Amino acid sequence: MSSLNYFARIDMTLHGITSIIMHNRYKLLPMPPEKTAGPKGSSGNTRPSDADMRVKALEGRYVDKETDCLYMPARAVWWAIVRAGHDFTATGNERQNMQKLLERTLYLQEERFFLLGDDSKPLKGDKATVCEDPIVNKMKGAVWSYRAEVEPPWFLQATFFYNLRATNKSLADLVEAAVQGGFQNGIGAWRPEHKGRHGQYEIDHFAVNGKTVDLHKALESSAAQKKIDTMINALTEA
Repeated sequence: MSSLNYFARIDMTLHGITSIIMHNRYKLLPMPPEKTAGPKGSSGNTRPSDADMRVKALEGRYVDKETDCLYMPARAVWWAIVRAGHDFTATGNERQNMQKLLERTLYLQEERFFLLGDDSKPLKGDKATVCEDPIVNKMKGAVWSYRAEVEPPWFLQATFFYNLRATNKSLADLVEAAVQGGFQNGIGAWRPEHKGRHGQYEIDHFAVNGKTVDLHKALESSAAQKKIDTMINALTEA
């Protein structure tokens, strides 16, 4: 990242509290349909077997070919944080939506963030299992869906660059977005943003230019917390 004087390096450690569902559609191979003697005029295609679907689900893992280590696209983490800013405004500017601000000021330098175990070592591809969940298909009704799943505990170390000069806003708002993004948005498929329950995380560590941030102190000074305090005081005043 050029012009580092304008950018603060943001390092976060994400601690997964629900499983990640992986569905890398670019790695999925086409499933050859099984032919049967169907009625005249029909294609004769039948649904692949459950065993075939489980194999296909594991093809959708985000796994590095050279190291056989699991990862998540860096942009997925970026979007979880940025999208969380939609629900509050920046400190000192009630007209500035925090999502729009983060889209312009929070930058990525990496394409992927590797998943780590509780021993801080990268998770290998065999740590992903198959999740089977019923879903509702508008055309077919209730069907079983198969996806690759990584159970907690999992960790992820993410690095961003934040243009503090351009925003001239409180860093606490970025902390607020990072924390809220882990609960209300998440990462991966079937996440809370899409009415799912997977991919949620907590922030274990947050550092700016190598200096650790007190998360509780940052959240207390964020614009979102100030609005909450105002609302509570209005409801509890005698």
